[in-house]
Amino acid sequence: SQPTSQPSPDATAAAYLSAWEAGDYATMYARLSPASRAAIDAESFARRYQNALATATVLTVTTRLQSALREGDRAYVSFQLALDTALVGTLITDTVMSLSLHEQQWWVDWDEGLIWPQLAGGHYFRMEYIIPVRANIYDRAGLGLATEGTIVTVGVIPGQIEDENAVLAALALVTGLSPDEIRGRYAVAPADWKVPIADIPAEVSVDHNDLLTSIPGIYRDEKEGRTYPHGGVAPHVVGWVAPVPAEEWEAYRARGYRGDEWVGVSGLEAWGEEILAGRHGGVLTVVTPAGDRVATVAERPAVPGRAIYTTFDRDFQEQVQQILGGRRGAIVVLDVHTGAVLALASGPGFDPNVFVGPA
Repeated sequence: SQPTSQPSPDATAAAYLSAWEAGDYATMYARLSPASRAAIDAESFARRYQNALATATVLTVTTRLQSALREGDRAYVSFQLALDTALVGTLITDTVMSLSLHEQQWWVDWDEGLIWPQLAGGHYFRMEYIIPVRANIYDRAGLGLATEGTIVTVGVIPGQIEDENAVLAALALVTGLSPDEIRGRYAVAPADWKVPIADIPAEVSVDHNDLLTSIPGIYRDEKEGRTYPHGGVAPHVVGWVAPVPAEEWEAYRARGYRGDEWVGVSGLEAWGEEILAGRHGGVLTVVTPAGDRVATVAERPAVPGRAIYTTFDRDFQEQVQQILGGRRGAIVVLDVHTGAVLALASGPGFDPNVFVGPA
């Protein structure tokens, strides 16, 4: 009879690591020893890997077997692990996988340390994102076309309204919305809710401060965000920002985005996203289940965004937009000597600030 081949711990380890590189957690789980499978179910096992890799912004997993040591029915396989992350570069470590022999087959004795050595004992990854301020878009003289500034959300608390006509008149004045549209936004809201009506520029809030302060039922909240001065100058060209589109989430994740950022979706804001947004930085740490920091694994500083200067003349551009008015059409003004675009208006126009207002 032919001699039976001896099972190899190397082969089990290689199959396990190959499955990990492919994200095949079912195959990985099938290689666990009976004791390991008794300690964690397949769904929790997969989720433990997925959560750790997602938190660390891991894009690819690469492993390389190095050596194996067998001691009776125990074996220890050392391997190099490389996790290529979107935010803090490539993490590389040498670690060891323990295996045990059961019924003539080698199985992986699993613990969290196989994901990353410092996760042993129930520890977790935590990522602190460092997100640079979005840079501005300017005209040729350094006047802002798209800037980071203070946005004021103006709204109502229905239960505090004493004179609804006064509320509607004041909000119509500062937002440009009709009284019916304003009333429709809070009509069915509970009395104690803060109901946002619109975002307005900080200067409008300041100009009408006495009026807005004097009328019960109106509130204002401030936040930092993207603003388009003067109601949007050259909005078709400058574009606007919006939350990361769902269909583009994976592409942004691969660039280290957290997912709650506002990104350019049109015009120069979209074309110059990498220039304006800079590069995210991060600090990856290991923490206990209680959230106490154990160690810093890796960190990378953020790279500031860079401003974009256009050839527009903002004041002249506004005049050209006023000439076009609400008519359909376009006006392009070039510098006859250099070919630089001094103004480019397209009608009908719009105010990009409405796209960064409350939903």
